Amino acid sequence: MSTKTNNTLRFLRANWFLPAAAIAILMNSTTVYLDQWSTPKLLEAGLLFDFAVLLPLLYLICYRSEGKRSVIRAIALACLGIWAVGHVVPEGNQSILKDLQVFRYLGLGVLVLLQVNLIVAIFRAVSGTSASAEREATRLADETGTPPWVRKLLAWEAAVWIRAWRFVRKVFRKR
Repeated sequence: MSTKTNNTLRFLRANWFLPAAAIAILMNSTTVYLDQWSTPKLLEAGLLFDFAVLLPLLYLICYRSEGKRSVIRAIALACLGIWAVGHVVPEGNQSILKDLQVFRYLGLGVLVLLQVNLIVAIFRAVSGTSASAEREATRLADETGTPPWVRKLLAWEAAVWIRAWRFVRKVFRKR
């Protein structure tokens, strides 16, 4: 075997979720196409199970070594699954989905709280209000899986807002 084949096999062993997700999506697409919504409740339940339960669970199993990051991403994947099924299932056939929208918003709320926590940590690190704030911001960014370019952008934005706030305070103190 060539080196390229070995690298591909190594990649697929480490990331087997990707082909598994592709197969699940292909099978669900085929089922939706062949069924033509003749059994809407069963089809809706199957799609919801696959996209909101099965795929996030497979993701957790595949990337369990990443710890909290994989849990957060699995929650995001479940929210994305509920959203996607909401766009695949025609509105007239949505019966289960209407009840599950609450879970999607709860999951999104958890994700927003994690991001707000990260933004606050970055603001503290940039403003220098805490000695360990930079380490805390880095830890939170690592846990949530925030890409480095987003971290830099958030730190830049925090620095801009802090400078703006200091400028406003300085202007109004003189009056």
